[in-house]
Amino acid sequence: MAQGLGVSILWYRGQLTAENVKEIRMILSGQDPASFDLAEESDKVQSSTDDINRDRSIRLLELETRVVDVVILSNMLDGEADRLSDQQKEFEKQKKDFEQRLQQLQILNIDEAIERSRGILQASRTPNAVKNLMGLTLEENITLLKGMPEKSIAKILQEFAKGAPKEVKRGQEILRPSARESPRKS
Repeated sequence: MAQGLGVSILWYRGQLTAENVKEIRMILSGQDPASFDLAEESDKVQSSTDDINRDRSIRLLELETRVVDVVILSNMLDGEADRLSDQQKEFEKQKKDFEQRLQQLQILNIDEAIERSRGILQASRTPNAVKNLMGLTLEENITLLKGMPEKSIAKILQEFAKGAPKEVKRGQEILRPSARESPRKS
């Protein structure tokens, strides 16, 4: 009964394990459990040394695998960085080409608009040409008149001289840069 009571108390406390049952049997049979513990401990030490060596080997292999993976990923990242750098350079080149082409088109459009405006000024009557020029800035007037024949410019300037004081002043302002350019050209 005492044995049953002892086993039930161990079971109730959760201390009833295979190892405890083995020790209880040895004690009840009269064997010395300490002598068995030394043998078991040496087996445990031996097996744990083997386990440690095995774990070390496995970890070394895992570490080598990780190093190889890191090198591969590093190479892939370097390759991707080079590819992106090349793409960036190509994009910058295309952007520069596009901006140059856009600037050329803008200049062409401006030149075409100036030529069209000159044609309109030459085709219109002189008083109308003066009214149109009065609506523009002085710089725009000078730009438009530069490319026109001298006879047309002279007619327009004469019309400026006949007009209101504002028109006379504008005609003189237009004539000043033209007078300065003549000596330089000759």
